[in-house]
Amino acid sequence: GRRGGEQMELSNMHYSKKRKYRYPAKSRRIWIMISVLLVSCCILDLIYYKKVQDGLLEQTYSDLKKESNIARGNLESRLQAKQEWLEMIAAFCDIPDGSGTENWWDKTRQFCSEDYRLEMGDTQGNIYYGDHQSGYVGDKPYYREIIAGKRSISRIQSMGYQDQDSIVVGVPIFRDGKVEGAVCAEYTVSSLGNLINGSEMSQYGANLVFTPEGKLAASYSGMEHFETVYEMLETMEYKKQGEVRQFRKSIEAGESGYLIYYNEGKMRLLYYQPVGIRDWAIATLVVTDSYEKIFNDLRSMSIVILLATTVLITAAAILTAYALKVRRKEIEKVKKDALTGVFTREAALQMIQKEFGKKDGGNYRVCMFLDIDHFKEINDTYGHDAGDRVLIESGAILKRCLRNTDIVSRYGGDEFCIWVYGEADSTVLVNIANRILGEFRKIGSVSVSIGIAAAKQKESDYLEVLKRADQALYKAKRQGRNQYVLDYSKEET
Repeated sequence: GRRGGEQMELSNMHYSKKRKYRYPAKSRRIWIMISVLLVSCCILDLIYYKKVQDGLLEQTYSDLKKESNIARGNLESRLQAKQEWLEMIAAFCDIPDGSGTENWWDKTRQFCSEDYRLEMGDTQGNIYYGDHQSGYVGDKPYYREIIAGKRSISRIQSMGYQDQDSIVVGVPIFRDGKVEGAVCAEYTVSSLGNLINGSEMSQYGANLVFTPEGKLAASYSGMEHFETVYEMLETMEYKKQGEVRQFRKSIEAGESGYLIYYNEGKMRLLYYQPVGIRDWAIATLVVTDSYEKIFNDLRSMSIVILLATTVLITAAAILTAYALKVRRKEIEKVKKDALTGVFTREAALQMIQKEFGKKDGGNYRVCMFLDIDHFKEINDTYGHDAGDRVLIESGAILKRCLRNTDIVSRYGGDEFCIWVYGEADSTVLVNIANRILGEFRKIGSVSVSIGIAAAKQKESDYLEVLKRADQALYKAKRQGRNQYVLDYSKEET
């Protein structure tokens, strides 16, 4: 007896639990669609930002390469023009002999400045400058090339003109097909740099010409503090280690490419390529502050768009959820009996019909039919108001004794129909029936009769189950009321 009582108590505990409300499948699908839409908008916004950012960076690369080509062409054309000008002088000047009376002395003084000078030389290697100064360059490779009858651009001359590194451009002086001397122009490295840093874009960056060893052939202000271009680059910051070493290998191999570095946290972009003169390379760097401002503005705009999109979609989701909730309440009002608050007969049967139409037979396979004993006498004796109060109390009792997942409906008049959710054996059904009868007995003045029937294994007609439950109910009435009758044969007949 104790074990049976414990079993009944556990069963009562099981059926007294309230299942949490689950949104209908349609509502869940809507929430899923809204979530997918929100995530898709975020992804599309990020893709848009990345595309525009890549486009701007690609445009920066393109502008930088264009600037490098302009600087390279500018250097080549300036040096070629200078050689042609020197050849004009060579055609009309006196042959240098060191006498000091040649017709070009005034020219050498005229074209002498802080960073550039004109030079005349004889075949012995003696070179003459303005103010009748002279020197010896016969051992220089570039001068030997000139005396051999060729145009020449020298390598970097350490501590040349004005005690600065310099570059010499020279042509031979021909007389009757024979080399009789040389005309040269010597530039300081900084002055040669001025020739290639005059484009419109140069205000955002600079151009450098240097040897594979890093020695500067054309420079700009500030580079005088460094022996080589590599020394300058080593003072910068990089996202990867070994970037300068890789850059140097690429220069030595005669390659072109890009280098990104940071100076005081600000991004700098550098493009390098062979310059076409000796083994020199030209590097064009740009300060990307203007591009970074565009990136930052774009990033801020993307964040604003993303937040606005999120707010709008979230607002739409909340409004949709609210509309669904209102609609659900409206539908429930239609589906619920106005007096008792349980489902109407039509709403319950519609749900059960749908369940029985499922392939596995659905989750509602047990029907309980309930009738209030002597309800007509209550109406006749105490009036319809009293009858309504009994019906209201009956609906409240049934909702207390059953779970939210069980379907409780008013079938008509004083009849109630209950469909039990999930698998339920005869012991569980008996416990439910006894609990309902017990709650009504507490009232004292009202009792009920209950008929219970379970669907057979492959039974698909819910009306047959309902009919057997109704028959069991009337059997309970014939047996004296205030009791239940159970028809629980689930086997096929």
